[in-house]
Amino acid sequence: MKKNLIALLALSFLAMSLPALAANEGNENGYHAVWLNGSYLPKGKGHPGGGFGFRGVNIGVEVSYIDSGDYAGDDINVIPPGTESFMGPSDSLGKKNIDGSLGVDFMLFLNPLKGVSVFAEGGLYYQETQQLQRAQNTGKLWSTHHSYNALGGGGGGIMVKIPTSEFLTFNGVSLQAGYHSLKGITASIGLTY
Repeated sequence: MKKNLIALLALSFLAMSLPALAANEGNENGYHAVWLNGSYLPKGKGHPGGGFGFRGVNIGVEVSYIDSGDYAGDDINVIPPGTESFMGPSDSLGKKNIDGSLGVDFMLFLNPLKGVSVFAEGGLYYQETQQLQRAQNTGKLWSTHHSYNALGGGGGGIMVKIPTSEFLTFNGVSLQAGYHSLKGITASIGLTY
């Protein structure tokens, strides 16, 4: 399931990128850019994240991973149906996020000034959850139900192009700052062309 989602996200990124390769005719203020991003949601233990993005003149795509798992990397045993009694006494921990979230945001840019853009973004993120129990005698984690959830989120921010001397096909550096409901505070650095 997770491999299928990653393939779907990659194909979505490619499908959105191809039309955005059109020439920048008639729009002096817009520009193309590629970037790497970082994010941090200061909720609970804190959730860092990262990803990459691509922008045509007025549209863009960003693929991101958010480290939002409550028990990421922990050894979780699966209880076969009908064998719960072999686990012994346990405490229910409830439904918990197991791994981080992986998703894609589609972006719309407005260019009020040359080299300055404001954007809005929205997308879907994939999150694995499990119903967990902790055995009282051993402390081991046990999963009684496994599910996958799609989470919707969105946000906005500003992207600025800083012109530089031309290097290969790149003609500037892009800086971005914003906020996203799932990723939290976001920032990116990239190249424009």
